[in-house]
Amino acid sequence: MHNKSDITAKVIETVAQHLSRDMDSIIPATRFEDLGADEFDMLELVMKWEDEFELVIEDDELPQFVSVEAVTEYIAQRKG
Repeated sequence: MHNKSDITAKVIETVAQHLSRDMDSIIPATRFEDLGADEFDMLELVMKWEDEFELVIEDDELPQFVSVEAVTEYIAQRKG
């Protein structure tokens, strides 16, 4: 089972790798638009999170993924 801090760490790691950012510069409140992520980046990140956390994220749920914290909450609710 994934706890929230593990989920947050993995989400941050994935975002940092995908967007070529320093992990230390990303916190839970970090918004994806502030990192320069476009809709294609978000689609690729969602696919990585689906693989990492073994879940399916529907396209209509994408708009709620505005920050690391929002993604963490979503995954925690489904993996809890």
